[in-house]
Amino acid sequence: MGSGNPWLAELQSRRGRAASCDDRQMASYKGGGDDELQQVVWIAGSGFAGTSVFCGQGWRLETSTWLHAGLIHLGTNMISLIFVGVRLEQQFGFWKVGLVYLFSGLGGSVLSVLFIRNGVSVGASGALFGLLGAMLSELITNWTIYTNRLAAMANLIIIAAINLALGILPHVDNFAHIGGFLTGFLLGFVLLIQPRFGWLEQPFGGKTKSKYTACQIVLLVIALLLAIAGLAVGLLMVFRWVNGNDHCSWCHYLTCVPTSHWKCDN
Repeated sequence: MGSGNPWLAELQSRRGRAASCDDRQMASYKGGGDDELQQVVWIAGSGFAGTSVFCGQGWRLETSTWLHAGLIHLGTNMISLIFVGVRLEQQFGFWKVGLVYLFSGLGGSVLSVLFIRNGVSVGASGALFGLLGAMLSELITNWTIYTNRLAAMANLIIIAAINLALGILPHVDNFAHIGGFLTGFLLGFVLLIQPRFGWLEQPFGGKTKSKYTACQIVLLVIALLLAIAGLAVGLLMVFRWVNGNDHCSWCHYLTCVPTSHWKCDN
């Protein structure tokens, strides 16, 4: 007997997946307490890890970065945005920094959904970490135009390390922080590149030196390829329902380390 109809098999698979989606989303509405808060945030458009994103609502990967869990959460992120984003926007403009912000938020959401299978994730922290990562890569690629370079790099690394270390506390989505930071770090090489020090346009058709060094161009190409590949593979894994924990047994410690004072069961 020949093999079954592949179109019929695909249709049955999609029906089974849709039914699974319905069951999961119905389950998210049951219960009280924190579940009620999750209902409100889910309806407002957050990324509901493990359910809505897997069920064709991929737009939540981005809209979740525009929602917050309360006024304190919103206020702290806005203060951070002022300190980190204003300097970058003044130097590179709205559009470049805006693209870094948006794609960093997306990168953070993708990594979060891959590893956090249940619960609600909201907030702009992934995008903010992306700006921090972009500041670091911008310093590296535009190394020659800055003074006190080593001190500036040390400060950025210390700030990033401290904030990532705080992400191992419970109820903090450190996967969003890590994904956002890595995405912003790569995009900084692409979007925040500046002409090398001493470059001038030659008048009257004279021979013009290259605006950028060979090192800057190499870093741009490598970072662009890695960013495209990373986001493409990540999104493919998300919509194929891949559980990142199945491929990395220790990665859950990146977002929560259990101690005698708290557990990381969820």
